[in-house]
Amino acid sequence: MTDSDLVATRSLVTALLRHPTTWRGAWWAYRSLPLIRRDLATSGLAATPPRFDGHGPNSVAGVELVMALRHATCLERSLLLQQCILGVRGHAPDVVIGVADGTETPTPVQAHAWIDGTDPGEFAVIHRIPVP
Repeated sequence: MTDSDLVATRSLVTALLRHPTTWRGAWWAYRSLPLIRRDLATSGLAATPPRFDGHGPNSVAGVELVMALRHATCLERSLLLQQCILGVRGHAPDVVIGVADGTETPTPVQAHAWIDGTDPGEFAVIHRIPVP
């Protein structure tokens, strides 16, 4: 990351943190991450994230920030983002789970979860989790 990228990232984070909706999303994610971790451990892919009552588009940025700071797994992150997007927009894409398809050089990541519509790289889709 170059110095100009770092300055731009800091400026973006500072601007986003000025919005109350960013803080609401961050607070929801902070409270919800331990719950989804426990639910995934006991229920597996049937885990259901806590409901998010939409607070505006900047809520997603707050969720992303907490997921990065709390070192959420890709599955935890995707499930919580799906619920946040649902609360903000009223609809949300599927969570997609895939495995490395072997076309790239071997990677330490053999499985990955992401929100449908984002580019995860070279993964073969094996499962989709629709909005609960």
